[in-house]
Amino acid sequence: MDRNEPRAQERASEGPGPLVFALALPLFAALAQAPSEFAYYRRWLELGSDEAGLRALVALLLFAKTGIVLAGLALGLLFGARRVSAAGMRLAALVGTFVVLGLVAADLEVKRLTGNALAVYLPFLFEAETLVWAGTGFDPGPAVLRTLGRAAALVGLAAVPAFALERWTRADSPRRARRVVATAFAVFAFAPAAGLVAAAFAPAVVLSELRDQVPGFGSIALFAPAEERATRAASAAVAARYAEALPALRAAPRALPVPPIGPDAGPDVLLVVVESLRADALDPGTMPFLSAWSRRGLRLDRHAATSNASHYGLFALLYGRSPLRYFETVASDESPTLVEALRRAGYARHLVTCAELDWRRMKRFMGPPHFALERLAGPDLAACDREVITRARALLAEPGDAPRLVLAFLMSTHFGFHHPEPPDFLAPFAPALPPPNASTLDPERDRAALHNRYRNSAHYVDALLAELLEPIETERTLVVVTGDHGESLYDDGTLAHASRLSAVQVRVPFVLAGPGVPPDLVRDTPTDHADVARTVLARLGASDDALARLPGRDLVDGAPRAFLPWIHAKARPDGVDRVALVGDDVRVALRLDPERGRARVVGPLDEAGRLVRRALSAPSSARVADWLGAYLSETVSVETSPPTPIE
Repeated sequence: MDRNEPRAQERASEGPGPLVFALALPLFAALAQAPSEFAYYRRWLELGSDEAGLRALVALLLFAKTGIVLAGLALGLLFGARRVSAAGMRLAALVGTFVVLGLVAADLEVKRLTGNALAVYLPFLFEAETLVWAGTGFDPGPAVLRTLGRAAALVGLAAVPAFALERWTRADSPRRARRVVATAFAVFAFAPAAGLVAAAFAPAVVLSELRDQVPGFGSIALFAPAEERATRAASAAVAARYAEALPALRAAPRALPVPPIGPDAGPDVLLVVVESLRADALDPGTMPFLSAWSRRGLRLDRHAATSNASHYGLFALLYGRSPLRYFETVASDESPTLVEALRRAGYARHLVTCAELDWRRMKRFMGPPHFALERLAGPDLAACDREVITRARALLAEPGDAPRLVLAFLMSTHFGFHHPEPPDFLAPFAPALPPPNASTLDPERDRAALHNRYRNSAHYVDALLAELLEPIETERTLVVVTGDHGESLYDDGTLAHASRLSAVQVRVPFVLAGPGVPPDLVRDTPTDHADVARTVLARLGASDDALARLPGRDLVDGAPRAFLPWIHAKARPDGVDRVALVGDDVRVALRLDPERGRARVVGPLDEAGRLVRRALSAPSSARVADWLGAYLSETVSVETSPPTPIE
């Protein structure tokens, strides 16, 4: 007897009922999931109660996305309908629906907690450095359990009407089953058509936000045609400027000129970089010491770290150039411009930190041979940062003929927002969260207490800075204190950083004091980390002619910038560059695609890095195109000869 005969007999006795169950289950589960999914995007896109039409378009787009995914699942089930038993068909439907709904639920959970799609974080799970940087602050366990429970509940809820529908089809001839199957596939076929109609009428910025937020949405070509409609003229001008610079951008980068600063021993240089230091942390309440100490020199009130992540911000700080060339420059082993100039002048160069500098290849320019690297350890980041301060003080106090460059990279304000517990440290801001885990936070419930936790951490860093800076004589030491990037505490709808080109993620405090820096100097014009190397070298005696060959402006007495480029940090060299050009009254998002040679304007941004639902004016469009041309020209035109080998 054919061993498949029992299975065939079972399928015949069951009829098409199992297939009805298999097709109905994901549809009912998707209906159960739809309200929470739509609620998230309604909040994220800030759809008002008076925007019923736009809400309907967004609902149709989400339905289209879900329908396309479920159509793939349904085709797989249909293909297997004649190859598995009735029980196998039901099990396949249950497992497949659980997996699909689980991924959707996981994505919504991550976006609710952080504002980022799950796809943003998946590549990091396979990198050892992620665990070092994240620590317990991003323990995913609670979120995973919630997601699995939610997916199981949705599948269980959907199984009840799906099984009832199967039983109903058995009460009649196969005609009912055929109608149900036909209806299911009609729904699947209608989904992309509905999405195409919605994409034709939805505002361009809504489509762009969805392409960033919805997994796989950006790869569905039928949702793309209307995206550039509102900014077509601006995109044409931007594309022309990008095409002019593209040959140089595609070429291997060449080293920046290194200005000589003379053979005589200059002042020591102390660079203090504080991880995730928000611009608003520099106030008399949160950081009283640094706020008062900043009167010894220059304080910048609108300073940007160039980017929203550590590797780009530190690169701009030490190289004095745009991180648009980050991966190419690091791969070329070019020395950081500021560090190389000090090396040639005879400076001893030290870097002291608790951070794992293998992150995004940072060790290539923050380790040997550029620095004598000391990576310290401690029971926690707060205790370790105290060791960093102690070691930095000792390095500056050591006798010797050579001047010193000391870079102290402090980590206490990294997510988790670390500080000692009482009685070692009395946290002044309450109520504050205990050490937070991102997967257990509630954006509404915990926002104020999380902000207090962050302020307490910054207050602790301020106390460490007092220990380091109070003994320093600024007549003999040039001091820079700043952050590598900012930090969002749900200000822009996200948590932490590297997600939005928003003010809270990009702007940082900046204090400069020492020889050649007037006291009580405050500037409120846009400035950038790419300006720091040129500014420091000017204070150390580099000539105006030599400095003129570097990008950037002098932060002390240079002309103000008309705009700043904010660069969304990439994890890898391939992919699109997301850029915001930020002026006093214009803030515009661009996408630059070096592989395809394309550039386009996405649309205006608000302070929180969200796309604004309005078109650019003609004057603003022309200004943005001119800004991009000037920025790209500066980025590539300053490159000269190949890098000088390290001796």
